[in-house]
Amino acid sequence: MPVMTIRAKPSGPSRPEDLVALANAKASDLLDRKGERVLVVYGKQQASIYYEGVRGRGTPKLS
Repeated sequence: MPVMTIRAKPSGPSRPEDLVALANAKASDLLDRKGERVLVVYGKQQASIYYEGVRGRGTPKLS
């Protein structure tokens, strides 16, 4: 499963809301362009976005 990591700005204090907004924007972009599902996992000053891509033709959907 591919993963994308987003880090808070290294310079100066960062607010959790800024990281959430950035992760939300990236997750929405991934859903629009590539994916069926995304999972955002937040850590200290970073977020990891795990995503699944679009199934190819003839690939069965897993339940």
